[in-house]
Amino acid sequence: MKKSEKITANVEAAPAPTPTPISIPTPAPLPTPTSRPLLTIHISRRVVKRIALLLVALLIILGLARFFHFHNWGLSPEQIQQQQVAALVQKVSALILLPVGDTPIVATVSDAASLKSQQSFYQNASNGDVLMIYTQAQRAILYRPSVNKIINVGPIYINQNGTTQESATTDTSKATSTPSHK
Repeated sequence: MKKSEKITANVEAAPAPTPTPISIPTPAPLPTPTSRPLLTIHISRRVVKRIALLLVALLIILGLARFFHFHNWGLSPEQIQQQQVAALVQKVSALILLPVGDTPIVATVSDAASLKSQQSFYQNASNGDVLMIYTQAQRAILYRPSVNKIINVGPIYINQNGTTQESATTDTSKATSTPSHK
């Protein structure tokens, strides 16, 4: 029993617990410049040179693409229009034999519904179709660039006052005109 007496005596002799203040831990010190980084990446000079060469090549390619995309720089609107008409004539000439020595008057259909009600020539026309009028050959061609097809071909008639009419009098006021200059 002596053991229990000692324990009891020790428990009774213990002072009452005092509250301990809460301490906030201090942050770890910042690494000094001489300390090693957590992650090190080793890139050889050969890899760096390859990446640099790829970036330079990419910049050159983008620069050339921009230059050739905007190669019309310095051209007048008439010259640009002539180039567009020439490109259109080249596309259509692959589909049908076009008159030689006659430059077409080109118009884009902007209100196909109205034209359909006025002329049977435009029965299958859609907005965006291109009308090519050859006055010397007295011929009109309706071309659809989206599918690269000729939609209709018909004759045109020239009045005594010099105005053109296509296949049973066509009204081109519903088409956006882009006349070409000879």
